[in-house]
Amino acid sequence: MSLRTTLVGAAVGKLSEAEAAWRSLNGMFCVYKPAGITRKGAASILSNKLAASLNRMEVRPPRRRVQIENENGQLVVTSVPSYADHPLVVGERYIKKDVEVECCDTLDLDWSGVTVWRVGHSKKFKAFQASNPISSYAIQACLGKATDNFFSSGKVVEKASFKHVEKARFSKYISSIVARHQKQAYAYSGVHPDSKAAYELAKTGLVRPSGNTPFLIYGLSLTHFKPPDFTLELHCVGDSSDDVHGLVHEMALDLKTVAHTCAVRRFRYGPFDLKHALLKKHWSVEYVLENINELSEIVDRDDFIPEQPWFKEADAV
Repeated sequence: MSLRTTLVGAAVGKLSEAEAAWRSLNGMFCVYKPAGITRKGAASILSNKLAASLNRMEVRPPRRRVQIENENGQLVVTSVPSYADHPLVVGERYIKKDVEVECCDTLDLDWSGVTVWRVGHSKKFKAFQASNPISSYAIQACLGKATDNFFSSGKVVEKASFKHVEKARFSKYISSIVARHQKQAYAYSGVHPDSKAAYELAKTGLVRPSGNTPFLIYGLSLTHFKPPDFTLELHCVGDSSDDVHGLVHEMALDLKTVAHTCAVRRFRYGPFDLKHALLKKHWSVEYVLENINELSEIVDRDDFIPEQPWFKEADAV
């Protein structure tokens, strides 16, 4: 249902009424962060855009003041708008500080993709952060050159031949990485991979250690290979830019060559994917409120885990 007829939670008035829309800005929503914008920068842009869209709606009129005038010896009392409360005097009704937003995690400056945010109050936001959500990335990389920061923005420090790297060998090596990380997941959970406890744990689904988990890979596949360019699909938890860029670098070294990361795009974060994420042109009150409403069924779930497999069975161990 369109937000033009229904606001989140209750019918609190027309969308043109800024106060009603502002009161409804409470909950979790998703946006697509472009590359080249930090989390702090994205938060600033979001707050500014939401405040600006609120000011374009119907805001409250200036407060009125009592005016007493002498007309022909008679005191006349009238009520007139107070210019001391006029937007042209005191500024816009809503400013950046009025719209509080917070991002669930940090997506690197050079990365793009799905990010989860809170606006106003959300009881589920902290629970989602603590659920250790799985991130899914499409990683574009290039063989033959190594940089000082493992990314395309760095200075080239080494070159090497890559003609000996074959797709079959690459894929087989990737499978060994996933198997190694799967064993680590059981270790971090405090059980032996070959024990009955590990079997019982595996029956409940993915083995996801709670708390601050080190970098763990649950799925990794080679989706494109046309040397020197290749693309990886990665599903993991506890990741950072150093982990992901370092993974590409170390994989290349084990294959007797060098490589660097060119671009990273997160296409899924926990149960949220690209279809849920608002593009920058849609960072406005109307779209954010519709997004909060759309995601409410997912947010209301306790586990935040997708009901369907989110990566190919062949990629998992």
